[in-house]
Amino acid sequence: MKGNKYFIYDKDQRNQEIIQTQSKIINQLCDKNKQTFDKYVSQQLFQIENNLKNQEKQEVVQMNFDDGRYVFYRDNYKNHKHFEFQNKCIILIQGIPGGVYYYSRLEKGIGNNFCRVINFYVPGLDKKDERRGNYRGTLDGLIQLINDFMENLKIEKAIFVMHSVGGLIGKSFAAQKPQRVEALVQIATVPITKWNGIRLCEQIEQKFYSLNDSITSEVFFSNQFREQFKVVHDQSKQVLDNLSKQEKELLGPILQFNFLDTLNFLKLRLSYPGRIFEVLHRMRQVDKKIPRMFVYSSQDQLMQQSLQEEEIFLFVVGQDAVKRRITKKIDNQMNLDEQNFSANYIFRYDDATHIVQHEKGTEIGILIKHFVSQLQLTEIIIEKSKL
Repeated sequence: MKGNKYFIYDKDQRNQEIIQTQSKIINQLCDKNKQTFDKYVSQQLFQIENNLKNQEKQEVVQMNFDDGRYVFYRDNYKNHKHFEFQNKCIILIQGIPGGVYYYSRLEKGIGNNFCRVINFYVPGLDKKDERRGNYRGTLDGLIQLINDFMENLKIEKAIFVMHSVGGLIGKSFAAQKPQRVEALVQIATVPITKWNGIRLCEQIEQKFYSLNDSITSEVFFSNQFREQFKVVHDQSKQVLDNLSKQEKELLGPILQFNFLDTLNFLKLRLSYPGRIFEVLHRMRQVDKKIPRMFVYSSQDQLMQQSLQEEEIFLFVVGQDAVKRRITKKIDNQMNLDEQNFSANYIFRYDDATHIVQHEKGTEIGILIKHFVSQLQLTEIIIEKSKL
Protein backbone atom coordinates (compact mmCIF):
# COMPACT_ATOMS: atom_id res chain seq x y z
CA MET A 1 0.00 0.00 0.00
CA LYS A 2 2.90 2.33 -0.78
CA GLY A 3 1.78 5.93 -1.18
CA ASN A 4 -1.45 5.44 0.78
CA LYS A 5 -1.55 8.30 3.29
CA TYR A 6 -4.00 6.35 5.44
CA PHE A 7 -1.63 3.41 5.86
CA ILE A 8 -0.79 4.66 9.37
CA TYR A 9 -3.90 2.79 10.51
CA ASP A 10 -2.29 -0.53 9.61
CA LYS A 11 -0.96 -0.75 13.18
CA ASP A 12 -1.77 0.72 16.56
CA GLN A 13 0.11 4.04 16.78
CA ARG A 14 0.09 4.12 20.58
CA ASN A 15 3.20 3.06 22.48
CA GLN A 16 3.04 0.18 24.96
CA GLU A 17 2.88 2.43 28.01
CA ILE A 18 -0.14 4.32 26.67
CA ILE A 19 -1.85 1.07 25.66
CA GLN A 20 -1.44 -0.33 29.18
CA THR A 21 -2.51 2.90 30.88
CA GLN A 22 -5.66 3.25 28.80
CA SER A 23 -6.45 -0.45 29.20
CA LYS A 24 -6.22 -0.18 32.98
CA ILE A 25 -8.59 2.80 33.08
CA ILE A 26 -11.15 1.13 30.82
CA ASN A 27 -11.00 -2.22 32.59
CA GLN A 28 -11.65 -0.49 35.91
CA LEU A 29 -14.70 1.13 34.33
CA CYS A 30 -15.90 -2.22 32.99
CA ASP A 31 -15.56 -3.85 36.42
CA LYS A 32 -17.51 -1.00 38.03
CA ASN A 33 -20.23 -1.15 35.38
CA LYS A 34 -20.61 -4.90 35.78
CA GLN A 35 -21.09 -4.48 39.51
CA THR A 36 -23.55 -1.62 38.96
CA PHE A 37 -25.75 -3.50 36.49
CA ASP A 38 -25.53 -7.11 37.74
CA LYS A 39 -28.63 -6.99 39.94
CA TYR A 40 -30.66 -5.04 37.38
CA VAL A 41 -29.79 -7.48 34.59
CA SER A 42 -30.65 -10.51 36.74
CA GLN A 43 -34.05 -9.06 37.62
CA GLN A 44 -34.81 -8.25 33.99
CA LEU A 45 -33.73 -11.71 32.81
CA PHE A 46 -36.12 -13.30 35.29
CA GLN A 47 -39.01 -11.14 34.04
CA ILE A 48 -38.22 -11.89 30.39
CA GLU A 49 -38.14 -15.64 30.93
CA ASN A 50 -41.64 -15.38 32.37
CA ASN A 51 -43.02 -13.21 29.56
CA LEU A 52 -43.70 -15.21 26.41
CA LYS A 53 -44.61 -12.06 24.45
CA ASN A 54 -40.91 -11.33 24.10
CA GLN A 55 -40.69 -14.34 21.77
CA GLU A 56 -42.85 -12.75 19.04
CA LYS A 57 -41.19 -12.52 15.59
CA GLN A 58 -41.86 -10.18 12.69
CA GLU A 59 -42.02 -11.15 9.03
CA VAL A 60 -39.35 -10.06 6.58
CA VAL A 61 -40.72 -7.44 4.17
CA GLN A 62 -39.29 -5.78 1.06
CA MET A 63 -38.98 -2.05 0.42
CA ASN A 64 -38.78 -1.06 -3.25
CA PHE A 65 -37.40 2.20 -4.61
CA ASP A 66 -38.32 3.86 -7.91
CA ASP A 67 -34.80 3.39 -9.30
CA GLY A 68 -34.87 -0.40 -8.96
CA ARG A 69 -33.14 -0.63 -5.60
CA TYR A 70 -34.76 -2.73 -2.91
CA VAL A 71 -33.97 -3.88 0.59
CA PHE A 72 -35.33 -6.46 3.03
CA TYR A 73 -36.08 -5.63 6.65
CA ARG A 74 -38.09 -6.65 9.71
CA ASP A 75 -40.02 -4.11 11.78
CA ASN A 76 -42.09 -4.23 14.96
CA TYR A 77 -44.04 -1.06 14.10
CA LYS A 78 -47.36 -2.90 14.34
CA ASN A 79 -46.87 -2.72 18.14
CA HIS A 80 -46.30 1.07 18.11
CA LYS A 81 -49.37 1.84 20.22
CA HIS A 82 -47.77 -0.11 23.05
CA PHE A 83 -44.25 1.36 22.75
CA GLU A 84 -42.79 2.73 25.96
CA PHE A 85 -40.81 5.21 23.84
CA GLN A 86 -42.79 6.36 20.82
CA ASN A 87 -40.00 8.69 19.66
CA LYS A 88 -37.14 6.19 19.67
CA CYS A 89 -36.04 3.87 16.87
CA ILE A 90 -33.33 1.22 16.96
CA ILE A 91 -31.85 -0.01 13.67
CA LEU A 92 -29.93 -3.29 13.86
CA ILE A 93 -27.08 -3.88 11.40
CA GLN A 94 -25.62 -7.38 11.25
CA GLY A 95 -22.13 -8.70 10.84
CA ILE A 96 -21.09 -11.48 8.45
CA PRO A 97 -22.47 -14.06 7.89
CA GLY A 98 -25.89 -12.66 8.65
CA GLY A 99 -29.28 -14.27 9.01
CA VAL A 100 -32.92 -13.43 9.59
CA TYR A 101 -32.65 -13.94 13.34
CA TYR A 102 -29.04 -12.84 13.83
CA TYR A 103 -30.10 -10.66 16.77
CA SER A 104 -32.90 -12.87 18.08
CA ARG A 105 -31.56 -13.05 21.65
CA LEU A 106 -30.77 -9.35 21.73
CA GLU A 107 -34.29 -8.58 20.47
CA LYS A 108 -35.64 -10.79 23.22
CA GLY A 109 -33.81 -8.60 25.74
CA ILE A 110 -35.23 -5.41 24.25
CA GLY A 111 -38.75 -6.82 23.87
CA ASN A 112 -41.51 -5.91 21.43
CA ASN A 113 -42.99 -2.95 23.29
CA PHE A 114 -39.97 -0.88 24.28
CA CYS A 115 -39.57 1.13 21.07
CA ARG A 116 -39.44 0.65 17.33
CA VAL A 117 -36.80 -1.94 16.37
CA ILE A 118 -35.83 -2.55 12.74
CA ASN A 119 -33.58 -5.28 11.37
CA PHE A 120 -31.92 -3.85 8.25
CA TYR A 121 -30.58 -6.54 5.91
CA VAL A 122 -27.64 -5.25 3.85
CA PRO A 123 -27.98 -6.08 0.13
CA GLY A 124 -25.55 -8.83 -0.81
CA LEU A 125 -25.17 -9.87 2.81
CA ASP A 126 -28.78 -11.07 2.75
CA LYS A 127 -27.90 -14.11 0.59
CA LYS A 128 -29.08 -12.35 -2.60
CA ASP A 129 -27.35 -10.50 -5.46
CA GLU A 130 -26.61 -6.93 -4.39
CA ARG A 131 -26.91 -5.47 -7.91
CA ARG A 132 -30.33 -3.88 -7.68
CA GLY A 133 -31.16 -0.96 -9.94
CA ASN A 134 -28.71 1.87 -9.23
CA TYR A 135 -27.25 0.08 -6.22
CA ARG A 136 -23.81 -1.42 -6.76
CA GLY A 137 -22.65 -2.35 -3.27
CA THR A 138 -20.19 0.47 -2.58
CA LEU A 139 -20.03 1.98 0.89
CA ASP A 140 -21.31 5.37 -0.31
CA GLY A 141 -24.15 3.61 -2.12
CA LEU A 142 -25.04 1.71 1.04
CA ILE A 143 -24.97 4.88 3.14
CA GLN A 144 -27.37 6.54 0.70
CA LEU A 145 -29.59 3.44 0.73
CA ILE A 146 -29.87 3.53 4.53
CA ASN A 147 -30.64 7.24 4.40
CA ASP A 148 -33.37 6.72 1.77
CA PHE A 149 -34.71 3.76 3.75
CA MET A 150 -35.11 6.01 6.80
CA GLU A 151 -36.73 8.70 4.65
CA ASN A 152 -39.32 6.23 3.34
CA LEU A 153 -40.21 5.15 6.87
CA LYS A 154 -40.23 8.79 8.06
CA ILE A 155 -37.51 8.10 10.62
CA GLU A 156 -35.64 11.31 11.41
CA LYS A 157 -32.85 9.68 13.41
CA ALA A 158 -32.10 6.30 14.95
CA ILE A 159 -29.95 4.47 17.45
CA PHE A 160 -27.74 2.13 15.45
CA VAL A 161 -26.90 -1.21 17.05
CA MET A 162 -24.06 -2.97 15.24
CA HIS A 163 -22.00 -6.12 15.56
CA SER A 164 -18.69 -6.93 13.87
CA VAL A 165 -18.61 -5.74 10.23
CA GLY A 166 -21.96 -4.08 10.89
CA GLY A 167 -19.88 -1.52 12.77
CA LEU A 168 -18.00 -0.61 9.61
CA ILE A 169 -21.34 0.17 7.97
CA GLY A 170 -22.96 1.95 10.92
CA LYS A 171 -19.96 4.09 11.78
CA SER A 172 -19.41 5.01 8.13
CA PHE A 173 -23.06 6.08 8.01
CA ALA A 174 -22.59 8.14 11.18
CA ALA A 175 -19.53 9.84 9.69
CA GLN A 176 -21.50 11.00 6.62
CA LYS A 177 -24.97 11.42 8.11
CA PRO A 178 -24.49 12.49 11.76
CA GLN A 179 -27.87 14.24 11.79
CA ARG A 180 -29.49 10.82 11.29
CA VAL A 181 -27.77 9.17 14.26
CA GLU A 182 -29.02 9.54 17.82
CA ALA A 183 -26.52 7.07 19.28
CA LEU A 184 -24.22 4.16 18.42
CA VAL A 185 -24.20 0.80 20.20
CA GLN A 186 -21.07 -1.12 19.24
CA ILE A 187 -20.94 -4.85 19.94
CA ALA A 188 -17.50 -6.27 19.12
CA THR A 189 -17.44 -4.01 16.08
CA VAL A 190 -14.55 -3.50 13.71
CA PRO A 191 -12.21 -1.00 15.39
CA ILE A 192 -10.55 2.12 13.94
CA THR A 193 -7.19 0.40 13.39
CA LYS A 194 -6.64 -2.63 11.16
CA TRP A 195 -7.69 -5.70 13.13
CA ASN A 196 -6.85 -9.41 13.26
CA GLY A 197 -10.03 -10.55 11.51
CA ILE A 198 -9.41 -8.59 8.34
CA ARG A 199 -5.81 -9.80 8.17
CA LEU A 200 -7.11 -13.37 8.24
CA CYS A 201 -9.64 -12.51 5.50
CA GLU A 202 -6.85 -11.07 3.36
CA GLN A 203 -4.71 -14.18 3.85
CA ILE A 204 -7.56 -16.40 2.67
CA GLU A 205 -8.35 -14.10 -0.26
CA GLN A 206 -4.74 -14.12 -1.45
CA LYS A 207 -3.98 -17.79 -0.82
CA PHE A 208 -7.23 -19.39 -1.99
CA TYR A 209 -8.87 -16.83 -4.29
CA SER A 210 -5.72 -15.27 -5.84
CA LEU A 211 -6.93 -11.76 -4.98
CA ASN A 212 -4.35 -9.03 -4.28
CA ASP A 213 -3.97 -5.27 -3.92
CA SER A 214 -4.51 -4.68 -7.64
CA ILE A 215 -8.18 -5.74 -7.52
CA THR A 216 -10.83 -3.02 -7.86
CA SER A 217 -14.49 -3.00 -6.88
CA GLU A 218 -15.54 -2.48 -10.54
CA VAL A 219 -14.33 -6.00 -11.35
CA PHE A 220 -17.11 -7.45 -9.20
CA PHE A 221 -19.83 -6.08 -11.48
CA SER A 222 -18.84 -8.51 -14.26
CA ASN A 223 -21.00 -11.62 -14.52
CA GLN A 224 -18.06 -13.54 -15.98
CA PHE A 225 -15.81 -12.68 -13.05
CA ARG A 226 -18.52 -13.52 -10.54
CA GLU A 227 -19.14 -16.92 -12.10
CA GLN A 228 -15.43 -17.76 -12.09
CA PHE A 229 -14.97 -16.42 -8.57
CA LYS A 230 -17.90 -18.48 -7.28
CA VAL A 231 -16.36 -21.69 -8.64
CA VAL A 232 -13.01 -20.89 -7.00
CA HIS A 233 -14.74 -19.87 -3.77
CA ASP A 234 -16.76 -23.09 -3.57
CA GLN A 235 -13.69 -25.23 -4.28
CA SER A 236 -11.65 -23.39 -1.66
CA LYS A 237 -14.40 -23.83 0.90
CA GLN A 238 -13.94 -27.58 0.70
CA VAL A 239 -10.25 -27.12 1.56
CA LEU A 240 -11.06 -24.74 4.42
CA ASP A 241 -13.55 -27.25 5.82
CA ASN A 242 -10.66 -29.70 6.28
CA LEU A 243 -8.53 -27.38 8.42
CA SER A 244 -7.54 -28.45 11.91
CA LYS A 245 -9.80 -27.65 14.85
CA GLN A 246 -7.32 -25.04 16.09
CA GLU A 247 -7.23 -23.31 12.68
CA LYS A 248 -11.01 -23.32 12.48
CA GLU A 249 -11.31 -21.75 15.93
CA LEU A 250 -8.91 -19.00 14.86
CA LEU A 251 -10.91 -18.18 11.73
CA GLY A 252 -14.28 -18.41 13.49
CA PRO A 253 -17.20 -17.02 11.44
CA ILE A 254 -14.91 -16.27 8.46
CA LEU A 255 -15.16 -19.98 7.58
CA GLN A 256 -18.92 -19.58 7.16
CA PHE A 257 -18.71 -16.76 4.59
CA ASN A 258 -20.54 -17.71 1.42
CA PHE A 259 -19.61 -16.39 -2.02
CA LEU A 260 -21.75 -13.25 -1.70
CA ASP A 261 -20.45 -12.54 1.82
CA THR A 262 -16.85 -12.60 0.61
CA LEU A 263 -17.58 -10.57 -2.51
CA ASN A 264 -19.60 -7.85 -0.80
CA PHE A 265 -17.23 -7.47 2.14
CA LEU A 266 -14.47 -6.94 -0.41
CA LYS A 267 -16.53 -4.35 -2.28
CA LEU A 268 -17.14 -2.37 0.90
CA ARG A 269 -13.42 -2.36 1.71
CA LEU A 270 -12.51 -1.26 -1.83
CA SER A 271 -15.02 1.60 -1.91
CA TYR A 272 -12.42 4.37 -1.65
CA PRO A 273 -8.98 5.00 -3.21
CA GLY A 274 -7.34 4.47 0.18
CA ARG A 275 -9.22 1.17 0.60
CA ILE A 276 -9.80 -0.16 4.10
CA PHE A 277 -7.37 2.38 5.55
CA GLU A 278 -9.47 5.25 4.23
CA VAL A 279 -12.57 3.58 5.68
CA LEU A 280 -10.82 3.48 9.06
CA HIS A 281 -9.87 7.14 8.72
CA ARG A 282 -13.47 8.11 7.98
CA MET A 283 -14.73 6.14 10.99
CA ARG A 284 -12.33 8.17 13.15
CA GLN A 285 -14.12 11.33 12.01
CA VAL A 286 -17.49 10.40 13.53
CA ASP A 287 -18.90 13.32 15.53
CA LYS A 288 -17.82 12.86 19.16
CA LYS A 289 -21.08 14.37 20.35
CA ILE A 290 -22.89 11.17 19.29
CA PRO A 291 -23.37 9.05 22.46
CA ARG A 292 -21.95 5.52 22.43
CA MET A 293 -22.29 2.21 24.19
CA PHE A 294 -19.56 -0.42 23.85
CA VAL A 295 -19.69 -4.18 24.35
CA TYR A 296 -16.68 -6.40 23.66
CA SER A 297 -15.02 -9.65 24.71
CA SER A 298 -11.53 -10.17 26.09
CA GLN A 299 -11.57 -13.59 24.36
CA ASP A 300 -12.32 -12.20 20.89
CA GLN A 301 -9.60 -13.40 18.50
CA LEU A 302 -10.86 -11.33 15.57
CA MET A 303 -11.38 -7.89 17.15
CA GLN A 304 -8.61 -7.68 19.72
CA GLN A 305 -9.35 -6.07 23.06
CA SER A 306 -6.60 -3.44 22.85
CA LEU A 307 -8.11 -1.95 19.68
CA GLN A 308 -11.58 -1.86 21.20
CA GLU A 309 -10.05 0.06 24.10
CA GLU A 310 -8.30 2.47 21.74
CA GLU A 311 -11.66 3.54 20.29
CA ILE A 312 -13.36 3.68 23.69
CA PHE A 313 -10.66 5.96 25.03
CA LEU A 314 -10.82 8.25 22.01
CA PHE A 315 -14.61 8.66 21.96
CA VAL A 316 -15.72 8.17 25.59
CA VAL A 317 -13.01 8.30 28.23
CA GLY A 318 -10.11 10.42 26.98
CA GLN A 319 -9.50 14.12 27.46
CA ASP A 320 -10.73 14.96 23.95
CA ALA A 321 -13.97 12.98 24.26
CA VAL A 322 -17.22 14.96 24.42
CA LYS A 323 -18.93 14.16 27.72
CA ARG A 324 -22.66 14.10 28.45
CA ARG A 325 -24.08 14.85 31.89
CA ILE A 326 -26.94 12.80 33.32
CA THR A 327 -29.60 15.35 34.30
CA LYS A 328 -31.76 12.82 36.14
CA LYS A 329 -31.15 9.15 36.86
CA ILE A 330 -33.92 6.75 35.86
CA ASP A 331 -32.95 4.63 38.88
CA ASN A 332 -31.57 6.44 41.92
CA GLN A 333 -30.29 3.17 43.37
CA MET A 334 -27.70 2.80 40.60
CA ASN A 335 -24.19 4.11 41.11
CA LEU A 336 -23.79 5.88 37.76
CA ASP A 337 -21.16 8.41 36.75
CA GLU A 338 -23.41 11.42 36.29
CA GLN A 339 -20.68 13.48 34.59
CA ASN A 340 -19.96 11.01 31.78
CA PHE A 341 -23.07 9.20 30.58
CA SER A 342 -21.40 6.87 28.06
CA ALA A 343 -18.74 5.76 30.55
CA ASN A 344 -21.49 3.82 32.36
CA TYR A 345 -22.17 1.72 29.26
CA ILE A 346 -18.84 0.05 28.56
CA PHE A 347 -19.09 -3.70 29.08
CA ARG A 348 -16.36 -6.33 28.78
CA TYR A 349 -17.19 -10.04 28.80
CA ASP A 350 -14.51 -12.52 29.79
CA ASP A 351 -16.67 -15.58 29.12
CA ALA A 352 -17.69 -14.84 25.53
CA THR A 353 -16.10 -14.84 22.08
CA HIS A 354 -16.55 -12.70 18.98
CA ILE A 355 -20.19 -13.81 18.66
CA VAL A 356 -20.99 -12.11 21.95
CA GLN A 357 -24.21 -10.71 20.40
CA HIS A 358 -25.45 -14.32 20.43
CA GLU A 359 -23.75 -15.65 23.56
CA LYS A 360 -24.85 -12.70 25.71
CA GLY A 361 -27.60 -11.36 23.48
CA THR A 362 -30.50 -11.18 25.94
CA GLU A 363 -28.33 -9.49 28.55
CA ILE A 364 -27.00 -6.99 26.00
CA GLY A 365 -30.56 -6.22 24.91
CA ILE A 366 -31.45 -5.40 28.52
CA LEU A 367 -28.44 -3.09 28.81
CA ILE A 368 -29.37 -1.35 25.54
CA LYS A 369 -32.84 -0.64 26.96
CA HIS A 370 -31.28 1.05 29.98
CA PHE A 371 -28.87 3.01 27.76
CA VAL A 372 -31.71 4.28 25.57
CA SER A 373 -33.96 5.08 28.55
CA GLN A 374 -31.25 7.07 30.31
CA LEU A 375 -30.07 8.76 27.11
CA GLN A 376 -33.09 11.07 26.95
CA LEU A 377 -32.13 12.51 30.36
CA THR A 378 -28.67 13.70 29.38
CA GLU A 379 -27.09 16.86 28.00
CA ILE A 380 -23.72 17.68 26.49
CA ILE A 381 -21.32 19.32 28.92
CA ILE A 382 -20.17 22.62 27.44
CA GLU A 383 -16.58 23.25 28.46
CA LYS A 384 -15.92 26.81 29.58
CA SER A 385 -13.15 28.44 27.59
CA LYS A 386 -10.06 29.31 29.58
CA LEU A 387 -9.14 33.00 29.72
